[in-house]
Formats: sequence, C-alpha cells, structure tokens
Amino acid sequence: MLIYNGGSKPVTIDEGYSYSASSMDGKKYVFMVDEDDQGVGTIYYYDGSKAKEISDDVYSYDISSNGNVVGYVTDYDYEDSTGTFNIYDAASGKSKEVADDVMYSFFLSPDGKSYAYNSDIEAGDYGVVESYTSYISVNGKKAEPLDSGMQIVGLSNSANYVYYLEMDNYNDSDGKLYVRHGKTDTKIGSADIGKNIIFNQDYSEVMYSNNGNTYLSKEAGEKEKIADYPVSYMIVPDDTQVITVYSNFYGFVYNVKSLTKQMYAFYDYDTSEMMFGYLDGKGEFTERDTIYYYGAFQTMMADDGKGFYCLDDSGKIKYYKDVTDPDTKPVKIDGDDDITTFVVSPDQKTIYFIDTYETLWVKRGTADPVEVADDVMTNSLIFSADGKGVYFISDYDVDDMTYVQSGTLCYLSNAKNAKATEIEEEVTSVRVSDFGVVYYVFDEMNDDGYSYVGEAFYSKDGKKFESVMDEAIFG
Repeated sequence: MLIYNGGSKPVTIDEGYSYSASSMDGKKYVFMVDEDDQGVGTIYYYDGSKAKEISDDVYSYDISSNGNVVGYVTDYDYEDSTGTFNIYDAASGKSKEVADDVMYSFFLSPDGKSYAYNSDIEAGDYGVVESYTSYISVNGKKAEPLDSGMQIVGLSNSANYVYYLEMDNYNDSDGKLYVRHGKTDTKIGSADIGKNIIFNQDYSEVMYSNNGNTYLSKEAGEKEKIADYPVSYMIVPDDTQVITVYSNFYGFVYNVKSLTKQMYAFYDYDTSEMMFGYLDGKGEFTERDTIYYYGAFQTMMADDGKGFYCLDDSGKIKYYKDVTDPDTKPVKIDGDDDITTFVVSPDQKTIYFIDTYETLWVKRGTADPVEVADDVMTNSLIFSADGKGVYFISDYDVDDMTYVQSGTLCYLSNAKNAKATEIEEEVTSVRVSDFGVVYYVFDEMNDDGYSYVGEAFYSKDGKKFESVMDEAIFG
C-alpha cells in the first residue's frame, strides 16, 4: 500500500489495503490492512505524514472528527457479537482498554474525548440482539449507563448534547428520539430508524424523518416540520466536509454551523423521485426541482453556496444561479443529444458533459458547446486538482472476457481553444487528488470477483507519469 502526501517518497505499508475512515477535514486517517475472511485486520493511524500501527486484531473502528482519537474493537466474539472497546490517543501515541463485552458500533464526540458504546447484550434465538445498555463517558470519566433500550445516535463534545432513541426492541423500525442537554432530557418526537439522521457540526441541531415527513429541532427545542418527504442528505459544495456515523441507522454530521440556509435532497418513495429544495434561515422550505432518482447523482452545488446544477429527466442541465432567492428560475443548458454526465469547474465558467452517444462536449462561458472526443467512458470524466482542466478516457473498448473498459487517457484545459492531449493508451481508470494523479492499466480480475489488478502509474503534477506498482488492486 502506497500513500502519497506531497513528499518526495510515498509512505509504504507492506500489507493490502481494506478500507479507511478520515477526520472531518480529510487530513488524518485510520485504515485497515491485511483483513481476513472474518473481517479482522490490522489498523494504522495516519497523521498526514507518517503511519503508525495501532492494533493487529481489530474488527471495527472509527476516528474522531478532529482526527485526534481512534476508537476500535478487538477480541471480537462472533457468537456473542461483542468485543473489547479501546481508545487510541494520537497526542500520546498510546491506547487504553475501555470496556469488555461491547458491541461493534460506538460513538466518538468530535474531539474524541467523550464516547458512547453498547454493552450488557442479551440475545435471543440465532444470536439476535434483544436488549442492551448504552454507556457514555464524558471527557474520559467513568462511563455511566442509560436506561436499557436507549440507543445513542449523536454525541457532542463534553456530552453537551446527547441524542438517543428509545426502542422497545433492537430491531424496531422507529423509536422515540430524545436529546439530553445539560441535565434535562427532552423528547423531540418519533424517528424512523431506517432513514438518515443529520446533525450540524456541534450537534445543537438535528434533522430526522418520521412517517414520510422531515423535521428539524434546534437547541434541544421543539421539532418543526419542514418537508413532506424523508430527508436523504444535504447538498453542499465539494469542499464542505461531512462524516458518516454507522449504527443501525445512518447519521451524517456536516461541517456547518446551522442546518438552515442549506440545500437538501429528499427521496419520495411513492414516485421514486428525488426532490431538491432550499431551507432558509427562518426554517421555511422551498422546493427547487424534482428528478428521477438516478439523476440525483448528477447534482452540484457551487462553492458560493448559491449556484446549483442538476440533470433533469429530459437530458438537460438545469442551472440555478441563486437557490437562496425563492424567485430564482433555472436556465437550461442543452446538448445536441440527451446529457448523461456533467462536471462544472470551480469558477463555474466551464462545463463538460457527455451525451447518450458517449460524446464529450465542453461549454466555455456563454459560447456554444464544442465537441471534444468520441467514445468517452462516462465514469472517467474528472477535474484536475486545480480545477483548470479535466481528465477523461476516450476511444475505449470492452474486453470480451472480463467486460473491462479501457481506452486513451487524455487531458483538456479549460482555456479557450485548448485541444485535448493524449497521455497513455489502454487505461481503464484514473484518480485525482491534491497530491497527484494515478491511472491504471488493467491486467486481470482480482480473486474477490469485483475488483481488478493492474499496473499503477503516478504523477505528482499530472504531466510526467511513472510506474509505481505492478499488481495494484483498484475498482
């Protein structure tokens, strides 16, 4: 495993990468390598410059929002579904054992100094969990239990806000949502466990769904209904940060001061459509657009927090200059044929899109779109780290045996009258980060049946590439 961080040489780990979790700013990581068929592996802590091994017997793990603390579960017993909960402090470089007989999921406050976990597990037939007790440690003090059946779903620094669900059964589809603020516990309302729960950065606000509606509660106050659809996610500029909390629900913590003055996506289960709308500072919601579900992956919020792009069902790009204005009207950006994929430059002056015939077009400023290349791989279109151009793979073919796509990797600048330059042939995938560009040349299918093995080529500046790994796994 190679980690490129801008240095002259990569950080090298002589074991295979499995998966990772990052801090809110994406600068610190905990990642697992050498995972076995039971899901147990070795985890490392990466601080942006060097990697340190934490433990070689880890089943689950997570990192705090600020990246300074890692929680992880070792000695996992599959029959009892429990293990030992540990905390690693990056400042001291040491770990401490917190508790035994703990479930695999747990919660860390943004600073990692407070945490919550589930213990006292009681299981019924076939190992199905029937009850448990949640424990909370405030700033490293002795963990105190909640009443049985209370599931923690959100935890702020110093446990200033603690959100939990009261459920009659571990497998319930909904529960009563409470918030503990100071010494007061307040019932907010019923929440669907299978739907997303969204928090702002300090957990003072929560958004959740129940019975097909979405509600907002601020400062441990009463709930307000804001939409007739269950919320899916917040639509934010690319540089706005978010972390995901996994339990028997999905929780998202966004790096924003308030959940108001934001764009949201709501999924309508009755129509299989995704609705987009803006929630203003007064908590008033305005619908902006409704598109078929799969088009939800083709949206973009501009860095100014006002410009919004989406791909409608007619194959046109809709552009809203200012979604904060309730009277804003969309401008349609057309192509000769239906558009399937698009990307917009950070300055919003250049738009690239691919149509149903897999032809790539570029629209610069107010000029008409210009054809760039044919037979372009839809999932290959990606901006360079500086946003001044795009990489894409054109003239691709499909392997008859593996169905792997590969073609010619190209780069095109946003500059007026720029022409695409060819980088390499037989490329199947390209990745871009702030620390360089990597492309892969396919060799064979991996043993897992869904990822690929090939040769990886790396360039720090996107110009001069060199081979860095012969048997790289990707996909």
